[in-house]
Amino acid sequence: MERIPMPDEQDVCALPVPAPGAMVRRIAGAFSVRETLSYGWVGLVGVALDASGFFALRQYLRWLPVAATIFSSTTASVLTFPLNSHFTFRKTDHARMRLIKYVSINLSGVALGAGIMYVGHTLQGFRPGSVKAASIVLVAGTQFLLNKFVAFK
Repeated sequence: MERIPMPDEQDVCALPVPAPGAMVRRIAGAFSVRETLSYGWVGLVGVALDASGFFALRQYLRWLPVAATIFSSTTASVLTFPLNSHFTFRKTDHARMRLIKYVSINLSGVALGAGIMYVGHTLQGFRPGSVKAASIVLVAGTQFLLNKFVAFK
């Protein structure tokens, strides 16, 4: 005799859970080629400003690596906001709120970059230039995601 399962014995999920593949497709679909390329272009401008400022402060003014990282990264972030706002994400409404979010995200990036510099150079003894290059990649990727889904949502 076949037993019929009771409702509480069935595999029932109260909330629909999207399949991992569907979630990945939805996130990937949020990125347009134009937006990604534009962010890359603006990012290169920011990286050029950040790296040149960092090396100038280190080479000519003899700043400590962490201080140079904080200053150069902050300067690059401030200068790239209008570019990302107008060209990349094409969001010019609520400019003050977007600026606050953008600056908050970038200050987090500055802190992350400074932390990476402190750990990589000060604690581990790696060359500052190598640590800076690695930190730029990590910070830029993190900031893109946060800017895309938070500041310019």
